[in-house]
Amino acid sequence: MKDNAVSSASDPIDLSTTIDELRSARRAWRQEQDGRHSVARFPSLDETGRALDDLVAALFPGRLGMFTGPVEREDAFVETRLRQALERLQRQVEREFAYWQEEAVLSFDVSHASMIIGLFCAELGPIRELVDDDVRAAFLGDPAARSADEILICYPGIVAILYHRIAHALYGLGAPIVARIISELANNRTGIDIHPGATIGRSFFIDHGTGVVIGETAIIGDRVQIYQH
Repeated sequence: MKDNAVSSASDPIDLSTTIDELRSARRAWRQEQDGRHSVARFPSLDETGRALDDLVAALFPGRLGMFTGPVEREDAFVETRLRQALERLQRQVEREFAYWQEEAVLSFDVSHASMIIGLFCAELGPIRELVDDDVRAAFLGDPAARSADEILICYPGIVAILYHRIAHALYGLGAPIVARIISELANNRTGIDIHPGATIGRSFFIDHGTGVVIGETAIIGDRVQIYQH
């Protein structure tokens, strides 16, 4: 009896009915979405995540980029990670344009993605300064904070606003899908959902933050702190 039970349990499951049903479901959906976009052209979640990792490392090479070399090599490290980030981001913006091209009346200029990334690169210095202000606000607003390094590395609210500062810049430059993917990466990591279209002023701090939602049309001024009870 025991041998028969083991043999029965190890027999391959008959998947034919399930595969047929899944095919029917796909066909019905595709017929309903006639003229749909090609998902193959949609920006990649994984590649956008890799670009974001490189970008964060370039913004904060020591604390988030794990750079441990001599200070005279820091700029070279930043350049390497930044080039990787921008190349990856440009490919994803190009995919975003290709995704929308199917319904566009005019063709997208092939240089448009490159222009967006160039303009985005010019915003990285101010983005770094904004995040520094956010870290200072967290340090002043949380009596439990021991150091700015602890806040940048460990606080989910700072991770969320760092990702948002990046996503908001891309959103404003005309890459809303890539920006939305970045906001969802932040949401997955922190439980904080900030739409990339939301406008957030300087020195912003979210204490803890799980479950906080900030929508696309939100406008938050300077020196705002959100606490949970």
